[in-house]
Amino acid sequence: MQQDIQMKTNEIQREGRKKDKLERELRQAKVDVDAKVADMKNLQATLDNSSANVARLNGELREQKVSRCMAVFQNTILRFFSDFKKHDFLRFFLK
Repeated sequence: MQQDIQMKTNEIQREGRKKDKLERELRQAKVDVDAKVADMKNLQATLDNSSANVARLNGELREQKVSRCMAVFQNTILRFFSDFKKHDFLRFFLK
């Protein structure tokens, strides 16, 4: 009888230790998940900022392309007109 009580007590203690271990693991898992969620939020914020920067840089690049194209066009026109002397230019267009 005493031995049965001791066996039951040992079993209850083992189960209690298992329960404590599982509760500790669960708490640690919750901490780990919370840390991962915080990391994900930070990464999402970084991604959002990076996306905004890419959009801004694309806009600036587009503006620079237009400016460069206009400069090339203006330069071409100026070279065209500077290649003609004034009377050659007039004679060319007044034919």
